[in-house]
Amino acid sequence: MTTLADRTARELTPSGDGVSGEVHIGLAETRAVEKVGDAIRSLRANHPDVRFRLHSGDYSFVIDLIESGILDFGLLVGHGCPDTCEMLFVPHLDRWGLIVPRDDELAGRESLTLSELRGLPLLLSHQTTYGGSGSPSGYFPGAKDLDVVGTYNLAYNAVLMVERGCGYAVSLDGLYGADGPNTTFVPIRDAVPVRSIVVWKRNATLTRQAAAFLEELRSVCAGAQPQP
Repeated sequence: MTTLADRTARELTPSGDGVSGEVHIGLAETRAVEKVGDAIRSLRANHPDVRFRLHSGDYSFVIDLIESGILDFGLLVGHGCPDTCEMLFVPHLDRWGLIVPRDDELAGRESLTLSELRGLPLLLSHQTTYGGSGSPSGYFPGAKDLDVVGTYNLAYNAVLMVERGCGYAVSLDGLYGADGPNTTFVPIRDAVPVRSIVVWKRNATLTRQAAAFLEELRSVCAGAQPQP
């Protein structure tokens, strides 16, 4: 794990145009990551000496590293902005669904409803629970008495559990491995879609490369900023 001292040492490396060094970004699992990638590509076209360190994790992981100064930015999905941070809305909505084995009878369905989850052994993303407790969050109105086998924070591992017959994984659409050779994604049509935000520490002094990245990200996300 990168430490604050490690970061400080690397930031002292000079560059010809003055914009170089590393930008550290924490990322939740969401296709909204593509917008971050667009901003990175655009920035490096003008400042090729800027490098990026990407850290994957859930809300607590990302916020803890922002608060400690390890991360410059964090991409969060399904959460509001902490009081200690500034934020930028990302123009992307994720939908919930169920990852099921391809040979399962549910694999042929175009969609499911929340009521149909009852009685199924479920693996829930931490994004669907309060503090990982297994209690359904506000994205699943009316979903009660679920048979929660366990929770996960990386969809790829959940897919492997589905393949091994451990249950069905509730996940966001478009994540790596959800539609694979042995599993498929079936949308849950009455679950509330999820919005993503990028956050950074309030009143923090951004490095030149972090400030340049934020400028590119604002351009990518222009028009997405009204409150949902």
